[in-house]
Amino acid sequence: HPHVNCSMQGITNGCLALLWQCTYTVLHSDRIVEPARAAGTSFRDGAVLLMALAIGNFVHSSTFFFLLSRIGAISTGIMKGLQAVIVF
Repeated sequence: HPHVNCSMQGITNGCLALLWQCTYTVLHSDRIVEPARAAGTSFRDGAVLLMALAIGNFVHSSTFFFLLSRIGAISTGIMKGLQAVIVF
């Protein structure tokens, strides 16, 4: 079952990325917290922004895989190329 393989790879990669992010944040908190405080960003505001970013990334990747399963790899590649041309 390819979707199970894909899911397990995604979960594993997500856990490793979360572990790295937490480790990096703890070790470099002064480089992260001080600029946020200077800009007037509260912990709550920062968390809301990060959650919005995570939700946006989830929707973006979900639509990509939806297109991949519905219209195929070639058509999805063409659509991604068109998206890159429009964005950049």
